[in-house]
Amino acid sequence: MDDEKATCKTKDCNKKAVHGPHCETHGFPRINQVSLVSLDTEDLRPRWLVDGWLEETDVALIIGDPYVGKSWLALHVGMSLARGKSWTDNITIGAAHRVLFIDEDNPDNTAKRRIQDYARKRLSQPSEWRYNFHYWVSNFITLQSLLDFTNVRGYFALIKKMRPRLVIIDTLYSFGNVDISNQKDVAALKTGLRRFQKLIYEETGEPIAFFILHHMKKKQESSKGELKATDIQRMYGSTFLHAMPDTIWILHKERNTFYLLQPKLRADPESGVTEPMMVQLGVK
Repeated sequence: MDDEKATCKTKDCNKKAVHGPHCETHGFPRINQVSLVSLDTEDLRPRWLVDGWLEETDVALIIGDPYVGKSWLALHVGMSLARGKSWTDNITIGAAHRVLFIDEDNPDNTAKRRIQDYARKRLSQPSEWRYNFHYWVSNFITLQSLLDFTNVRGYFALIKKMRPRLVIIDTLYSFGNVDISNQKDVAALKTGLRRFQKLIYEETGEPIAFFILHHMKKKQESSKGELKATDIQRMYGSTFLHAMPDTIWILHKERNTFYLLQPKLRADPESGVTEPMMVQLGVK
């Protein structure tokens, strides 16, 4: 919010403004009501950031075993979206968009080396991504600070000004003050991210998606084999965490080959995609 909207406009009230120019006490809640009249003419087809895999308003989880390459995959997705270039042989990106990568899992030097290595190997012209890709590392960001919508100098205000279309969070486990085994904390995270998306859209007119990295428990030796949709049960945390995102991606590696499985996705009647999808990644 702007400085002049930071406090309630009601006389003699100094509370923070949350409903337009007013506080919780003096403001009216914003009701998001579906218009049944306009449904016949409204275009409700999916709008993709990553074709067939990530919609522009999704909250997505990417999960996988420790050290399988989740951070590298997220970096590749982010860089590819910033450049507007397809990121695998069989999953495409249609247009370039601004991306914010929030890294709370790696030290500064590790993050810098990854970006440097990626740029040297894959980018002939750094200008392709320099102005669209933003990387925050080791800022000790907590859920409370990220979702503080009234702080005019807080993270929400910075992100609103930056206007990214995708925010990558590495990792959920390192994201301060979130107890992933606690159902109330997971519910608060889901509600907070949805409100974040809504307020960003109301103030900028642009949707925003979240891509969050998370860990899985290692398979027992007796159960090792090909990747299955039921592997989602190995995700760390409360089972309520399965219901938080719109879509979940599982990254799996066999020898030198990577596979990506989507055991949870939004059903798309137009495309006929209603079953889990798995692809072998041929990274470009």
